[in-house]
Amino acid sequence: MENTHLQGYFAAHGGAEQWGKYGTPRLNIPGGQGTFDIHFYGNEVSEGESLLSGCPGHAA
Repeated sequence: MENTHLQGYFAAHGGAEQWGKYGTPRLNIPGGQGTFDIHFYGNEVSEGESLLSGCPGHAA
């Protein structure tokens, strides 16, 4: 994992091995302004702790 902010968060909340990554398919921004997708991270041990992360794509 390259994101140092997520590395720190996961380390402070049970370690990265407890977190699963889920996400939406890449979606188009209305008006042809590009794409985006959303990632969800869920702690599989604590059952309920979650983290949301948006990922912008490239402009069309």
